[in-house]
Amino acid sequence: MQLLGGLSYRYLPVIAGRDRDIERLEAYFKQRFWLRGDAAGIDLGVRYVDGTNPLSLAEERILSLGFGLIF
Repeated sequence: MQLLGGLSYRYLPVIAGRDRDIERLEAYFKQRFWLRGDAAGIDLGVRYVDGTNPLSLAEERILSLGFGLIF
């Protein structure tokens, strides 16, 4: 069993135009369970995003749950 996590903050200044600077905070935590002697695993996690999407420039505030299989 492993506990994994990460935190990132991005600041991208806009150098042309009248748009606001892009700020984005992302955080995630996940628990990894290994099955059958580390041959396969399962990830269960939660992720939080707050800020501006750099592709669409839309404001986002997202809380998501994730599930993954590792082979």
